Amino acid sequence: MRVFPLVVAVCLALAACDLVDPEPSTVRPKPATTGKPSLATASSERSSTGVPVTDLGSPGPAGQALAMNDAGQVVGMSLTNTFRWLLWSDGVITDLGGIEVADIDNAGRIAGKCGAHACVWESGATTDLGTLGGASSAASDINNAGQVAGNSATAFGEVHGFVWVDGVMTDIGQIAVAAMNDAGQVVGACGPAPGRACRWENGVISDLGTLGGTSSRASGINNAGQIVGTSLTAAGQTHAFLWANGTMTDLGDLGRGHSEAFAINDAGQVVGYGCWDLCDNGQGHDDMLHAFLWAHGEMTDLGTLGGSYSRANDINAGGEVVGHAFRTGEDNISEIEMS
Repeated sequence: MRVFPLVVAVCLALAACDLVDPEPSTVRPKPATTGKPSLATASSERSSTGVPVTDLGSPGPAGQALAMNDAGQVVGMSLTNTFRWLLWSDGVITDLGGIEVADIDNAGRIAGKCGAHACVWESGATTDLGTLGGASSAASDINNAGQVAGNSATAFGEVHGFVWVDGVMTDIGQIAVAAMNDAGQVVGACGPAPGRACRWENGVISDLGTLGGTSSRASGINNAGQIVGTSLTAAGQTHAFLWANGTMTDLGDLGRGHSEAFAINDAGQVVGYGCWDLCDNGQGHDDMLHAFLWAHGEMTDLGTLGGSYSRANDINAGGEVVGHAFRTGEDNISEIEMS
């Protein structure tokens, strides 16, 4: 199957929608643009469940949209003979060169990994964020203050979480970092693998618990401190959760016992994917998963582009959702935006 990057713009009220060691900066040459269409010019259609969808296009036969800021800029990847890391902005796709992208903030700064080190890309220049003494590091998220969170090898061969603020990388302990909000709160998974969802704040790590199972992990946090992620239930299923004010809530599924949440915006809208057909005891197969939006207590299937698989990776303040989906009869993935 062919996979396509997409953006889905989802109304805040579904009833209103049709479906209801740091180094100094090193300057690289300005990345070349592909001349391919992006959000402003890409083709629009509807998903299998009627959601308006924009195919972002991709220089290669497959791609994935990974993150989006509130201005609608999207970062992701395309697959030709090798991976290419891309920025979709104002109708233009820009090849970012060697940075493996993870996130983009509202100023257009992109966090990820350059070679073996975490880095930040801004207007064609990259900043090496260094490591915690080991050989490698990678950024997971960047907030709107330009602060970065991620993971790094230490001098003792362990992998620890870090926050990078004003040129200084700080070790925050044994946390597999996934996301950070504008207040500098960091979430991920702590403890021996597979771990438990946790939050780091001002030097203190808090265990967020589980949905009754043995493990969990946090994937996203908004500026209200609401946290989303995935947990095993007491029945052994994998379910998306929302954690707020000390309580973890099961967000349910699309009817087949498996769901995972990846991001939440400040309106409390959650995106991820879940099984729409039989899954292997919660171990969801790619050809049986659909992107979802959870809002106001209801999980909505966002559908696909005619294939059997879609995934929602991020949602911005305007309710636009980015991810990727299979097309019917094609063999790869492409970026999409759902409206």
